[in-house]
Amino acid sequence: GLNNPLVASINGISEKAAVQNITTKNGDTLTIATPRLSDTYQFTASVSQEFSLLGTTHNASVNYSLLNTDDQVFSYGDSQSQSFSFHLVNRFNELPLQTNVGLNFNKSETSNGLNTVNIKGANIGGRVFLFDRKLNIEMSLAYTQNSSEMIPLTVSDNGTSQLSLDDYYEPASPEEATINESNSYVINIRTRYNLNAAHSFLLDFKYSNVRNTLASAAMFPNDHLLQLRYIYNF
Repeated sequence: GLNNPLVASINGISEKAAVQNITTKNGDTLTIATPRLSDTYQFTASVSQEFSLLGTTHNASVNYSLLNTDDQVFSYGDSQSQSFSFHLVNRFNELPLQTNVGLNFNKSETSNGLNTVNIKGANIGGRVFLFDRKLNIEMSLAYTQNSSEMIPLTVSDNGTSQLSLDDYYEPASPEEATINESNSYVINIRTRYNLNAAHSFLLDFKYSNVRNTLASAAMFPNDHLLQLRYIYNF
């Protein structure tokens, strides 16, 4: 069979909590590699719309994605991931200005919900075109919050350490859960000046910061980037 009958009805533990494939042949109990049997489906939807309001042209887009896996063999093999994003670009007809704003949400669950990861993000930015579009200045700010809770699986020997055929998985105690939460910021400033069709100068500055909110000692170093480039187009 696909599941372990030796585990069935033991203290209310489902035989699907075991990961051994056991069969009986000529009176002998045989084990073979852990079987896999799962159903996975994915759903994705996206909608975009351009419209004008108060003298400004807007382009809005909404995206949703769902990925789900149902494991037919292992109790802790199910997983699910959902993501949602919204993005809005504003182009001002009377001004040399373009702005954008975005929101992102992602939630993932594995091990049948024992492990969860939540990601929330937001970004805002803008671009200014000056001197007949020869000078472009772009600025953006992005923020992301990550949180996770991981409950490990432990192996129970069912009180028979000398016999491995009746071993099964069970969740560890809540005290053994690993919880993390962090916030990150990314600032980007880019300036480009086009002398003509062939020659351009680019100034790029990026700054990122990641901080673990649950442990002051668990910090990542800030990342800085500053570069000046000369671009020649053949």
